Amino acid sequence: MEVDTNDVAAILYSSGTTSLPKGIVITQGNQVFRAYSFAIEWSLNYNDVILVTVPIYHSMGHLYAFYVSLLGCKLIITRNFQEENTLRLIQDYKVTSAFFVPTQYILMLESPSFHQYDLSSLRLLVSAGAPMTEVTKKRVIENFNCKFTEFYGTTEVSPLAILRPKDVLRKSASVGQRPSFMVVRLLDKKGNEVAIGEEGEFATKGPSIFLEYYKNNEETEKARTPDGFHRTGDMEKLHLNRVCELLEIDVPVIEGGLAYVGNGLLAAAVSNGGGFGQVGSAGRTPENFEEEILLVREATENPFGVNIPIVSIQTIHLIWKSLKA
Repeated sequence: MEVDTNDVAAILYSSGTTSLPKGIVITQGNQVFRAYSFAIEWSLNYNDVILVTVPIYHSMGHLYAFYVSLLGCKLIITRNFQEENTLRLIQDYKVTSAFFVPTQYILMLESPSFHQYDLSSLRLLVSAGAPMTEVTKKRVIENFNCKFTEFYGTTEVSPLAILRPKDVLRKSASVGQRPSFMVVRLLDKKGNEVAIGEEGEFATKGPSIFLEYYKNNEETEKARTPDGFHRTGDMEKLHLNRVCELLEIDVPVIEGGLAYVGNGLLAAAVSNGGGFGQVGSAGRTPENFEEEILLVREATENPFGVNIPIVSIQTIHLIWKSLKA
């Protein structure tokens, strides 16, 4: 039987925390994209052994049982969760990755026999479904002794933001960054994007978004913006990262030197777009370099930089011209 990307793969029922249950229609295309996006994000492949202890009717149980299995992973599925049995399964089946909600992690960590089990096969643990305190995150990382990641998502979209292992403790209060190939916006009540630091409703667009609410056009239309973004109903704030704060820019886009291609007009355009434009010096005379810098000054009031190779014979002259301009 031929299957198209827009054909229905599953209908998962969810109400979130604010409404009656709705049938969320997931397409074949959604399913394949979600599987491979997690494969890339979590470096999953056919060598992995995945433990599933959450209900398969739940979005995460369904993800692991039906999406991740597309990668050829070995799945260990339990009928229910019991901390001692879960630790034993990790040891006996040499589980490499698993998903648990925060409460499950706490129950396992508080088990008197926790340290009697060999959990060295674990490579990555995942958490979602509820916030986890920084104290608990530290306990998970120290005691399970493997990488740990969190994500925020919904059944309609799957992950909206991923807090990667390197940021789990460094940015503990954050939900993370958007996943690949997805666009995320924070909107006000009128559908306009809010400024950085202001609270707005999470909205997203991309190949992971569900098709529709089953036989419920009214709710489907209510949750979609005219340009196709799904409004989640959840509120968040967008924070600048350290690079943006240091360079006083809006988006973490830094133009490379690009030699003579990185002229004043391009640098100004990048800076006006919220990034950090740079004027390239390679292949330019000191006089021409000064002209391009002056051009940027006329075209933008935003921060910009200059790119000067330290191996250049004209380095001193180029630095002088850039400071003079």
